[in-house]
Amino acid sequence: MFTYIESDHDYLVNLKREYGLEELIHTHSDDFSKVKSLCDWAHHKLFYTPAGYESTLMDPDNIIREAKIKKIGFRCIEFAIVLNGLINSIGIVSRIVFLHKKAMEKLIGGATHAVVEAFLPSSGKWALFDAAYNQHVLLNNVPLNCYETLLNYKNVEASSYVSSIHKYLYYFESYYDNHVFIADHHVDSKKIMLVTGGEHEPRVYQRVHPLINVDVTFNPDNFYIIPTSYQSLRREYDYGKNIQTV
Repeated sequence: MFTYIESDHDYLVNLKREYGLEELIHTHSDDFSKVKSLCDWAHHKLFYTPAGYESTLMDPDNIIREAKIKKIGFRCIEFAIVLNGLINSIGIVSRIVFLHKKAMEKLIGGATHAVVEAFLPSSGKWALFDAAYNQHVLLNNVPLNCYETLLNYKNVEASSYVSSIHKYLYYFESYYDNHVFIADHHVDSKKIMLVTGGEHEPRVYQRVHPLINVDVTFNPDNFYIIPTSYQSLRREYDYGKNIQTV
């Protein structure tokens, strides 16, 4: 169902070489620290403006190059695209997740914030990273994914950040084909959307954009599937208050 790009893809090999990512992460021994360092790097390469510039070429390398030349603010999606590519290039599975407000069908704009979730083998779970704000979320020193952040938002570290994004934690949307936003790759545009509250199935985005080619689910287990290459790490997610380490 879900597919992820391999780190030996030519685009990612060149991306890692071009920006010296191996050198950037070589002092970090664990996957969480590596992704955290990449999140910090991406955050400082771009300037964040919520209603910022829309990159002309939506792939990591071109966004970084545009940021260097134009010195202007970018949107959260550009930050997510860059971070997702960086994480993939070092061999860690990740995906872009679009977080939508409950009122996304009625709003004209500002309904969405884009982040990245990386699958961390060391903890056997997905974890949220936000390059626009240079943030991740921990509870009892365990990194949380977007859904766990929603359920535990009053108890987590980085509480001011979580308070700022809490309004977006209602609909979660991601591509099945996570080769998305990599240059010269035709991507199946089908997505999955997790509805975290109620039983309403959304039909439209920001009044005028029909939600087509989207599988809607109310079950977080359908959204948080362990990547095939890590099936040996399968475990039961605890979406309650007590997040357990593996």
